Amino acid sequence: MIKFLLIGIGILSISSSSANEIESYKTNFSSGTKLSNPVLPILNLHGSYHEMGEQYGALMKSELQLLHQKVVPDYYKWYTWTGLKSILITVYYHFKIDQREKDLLTGISLTLGLSYFQTLEVATLPIVMLLNGVINSMDSATPDLGNCSFAAVWGSQSASKSTLVARNLDLFKQVKPLDEYSLLTIFHPNNGDNKLAAFSFVDFIPGFTWVSERGIFVEYNNGQRSVAGINPLGFLNLNLNFYGLLTEPVKIIV
Repeated sequence: MIKFLLIGIGILSISSSSANEIESYKTNFSSGTKLSNPVLPILNLHGSYHEMGEQYGALMKSELQLLHQKVVPDYYKWYTWTGLKSILITVYYHFKIDQREKDLLTGISLTLGLSYFQTLEVATLPIVMLLNGVINSMDSATPDLGNCSFAAVWGSQSASKSTLVARNLDLFKQVKPLDEYSLLTIFHPNNGDNKLAAFSFVDFIPGFTWVSERGIFVEYNNGQRSVAGINPLGFLNLNLNFYGLLTEPVKIIV
């Protein structure tokens, strides 16, 4: 699966006028918006992590429900080996995430109308698919490993003088059903954490690419040309990068 995304480092201040359609959802003390366009939906979320989750669930309700109905059943049949692996990964993920991510998922489940665990199933789909892809590739003579990469321009090489990053998200073919569920989420927490933009699939909170309000850009890429082999834990630790960029000092986990 190949995706190509061009990100401007100034994306945290993106204007709503750049979208074709704007939806909004108001919680008790804050509100969030969804900017829809033909390229990529953009969520702007504000408030506590629970409030941002409520906004997320309401604004992405149709996409989340479609994922739960169309894709989740293929991976969560408990009587299959794939289903058992998926359930174990999901339970493990629940116990390793911090309270902020749990609050986001709890808020999503509230406005989505699904249980917390059903919401968590959708949230862990990319990890479940990726790890299944890793396992299948290990048994294959022609492994499908994906090759994420990026290119960037800045300074005098950029017409706008902004730093621009072209992100190639090239994952295992097993993840292809998620292609149409990509989005950019901009978090504006009210607890003192940094504002953060994350490129991801719907409900996969950590994402694969991040830009913080401090101008720090991080993305998860294929490092096999430098270090041989596959690091499955890298997929499970993506949320640690997300947490690191929300707070200082930044600690990146690979």
